[in-house]
Amino acid sequence: MKYLFLFFLFCQLLFSADFYGYGIISHLAYGEYWRTTLIITNKSKTQPSLTSIDFFESNGNMANLTFRDDAGNVYTANNNLGVRLPPLASIRLETINLPPQTKTGWAQFYSVEGEADVFVVFRATFPPAMNRSDFEAVVFSEVGYEHEILIPFNNKNGFETAVALVNFGDMPTNLEIKIIDETGTIIGTYNETLAAQNQTAFQTASRWPLSREKSGSIYIFGSHSAFTGLTLLFNPSLSMTSSTVLSVKR
Repeated sequence: MKYLFLFFLFCQLLFSADFYGYGIISHLAYGEYWRTTLIITNKSKTQPSLTSIDFFESNGNMANLTFRDDAGNVYTANNNLGVRLPPLASIRLETINLPPQTKTGWAQFYSVEGEADVFVVFRATFPPAMNRSDFEAVVFSEVGYEHEILIPFNNKNGFETAVALVNFGDMPTNLEIKIIDETGTIIGTYNETLAAQNQTAFQTASRWPLSREKSGSIYIFGSHSAFTGLTLLFNPSLSMTSSTVLSVKR
């Protein structure tokens, strides 16, 4: 009975993100032209917060990152970063000491003390010789634990939709993907496996060719519920914005 009580208590804390302060950041980009900025905020008016953040590379390996805050203080995350804040305070931490090549990954956080929230801004700043617009997008935290998600997409007339998917569980998840056009008709299906604690990010038109020059929705079913994602939207001028994925309702 004691272990059953502890199990239900653990589930209650884990699934109550607003109370417990838990979330998944589906996409990080750093290196070469890319930088990632963490924004951590203590939402309590009276209690200090201590937030623990774990960083992962796309292949599931732990990531070592270095950050600098706006005051010039340096924070080294050897797989994990702990940040303590007074009530209602926020801090911005930007990646520094970047690798020469672009890397992507994901993160998860939880509040050890108090209640904080985390979101990320990642951006690319290109040299003038490349004649490209800078990119910047926001990644809000997700609780995850979805079996089914829906992604509106537009791959027509120079628009492109990319996605980042994260399996933050401890076992592989099989993904069933359905491409659905604007009439609700399924025009293509795909099947993939996402390894435990792995993340993948890609252009949907390249990965799922039946979505090329189409718009509509992409339905994804996971064989277990420890996955979530993010949508990245590019317009013909190559500016970028982001959107959360949608939970599927019965």
